Amino acid sequence: MKNDIYKKGLVLLCLIIIAIITIVGYYISKEEQQVESISNSEIEEKNIEDSENTEKQKQTIKVDIGGAIKNPGVYELKYGSRVDDLILMAGGITENANSDYISQNINKAKVLEDEDKVYLPNMDDDVDQIKFIENNSKTNDNCEDNKSITNKIDINIASKEKLMTLNGIGQSYADRIIEYRNKHKFNSIEEIMNVSGIGEKRFANIKDFIKVD
Repeated sequence: MKNDIYKKGLVLLCLIIIAIITIVGYYISKEEQQVESISNSEIEEKNIEDSENTEKQKQTIKVDIGGAIKNPGVYELKYGSRVDDLILMAGGITENANSDYISQNINKAKVLEDEDKVYLPNMDDDVDQIKFIENNSKTNDNCEDNKSITNKIDINIASKEKLMTLNGIGQSYADRIIEYRNKHKFNSIEEIMNVSGIGEKRFANIKDFIKVD
């Protein structure tokens, strides 16, 4: 009788141990599957991110540079290029550049984006006006591009203050434009190069922002 009870107790104990082992094994297996799933997900996300970065590295951007630069214009650069790369590509800064302003306000380490505009002021530029334009453009990033026809400045009727919002046109240049148009009405935007001091380079910086009616 005692042996039967002992055997039954032993069998029950074995069943309990087996049950415990089964339950523990189940949870361990489930946890391993979750860890493996998370790991695979992280690997997949990293692969997607690496793929996107590789695609971006193959892309190019176009950036406009003007002002005190030897060869102003639009340049095509690799994705991830910086302002300093653009300056070097454009031939470097001219001798007439406002070096103090550039060193204090132009971040040459800044990563460029497609359609960026970089302007390096000359010594005779109105830097206060340039700062005003830059600050104003930062607060209106979501507005329409100022190259829109409706936003272009009519150089035949624009006020002195309006003319001074153009890149590179300070007080003295605005006065010269007004003096010239009082004698000779502008028939085309190219005629602004007849104004003393406004050559091809300065014209290239403002041509997309002016008009004549």
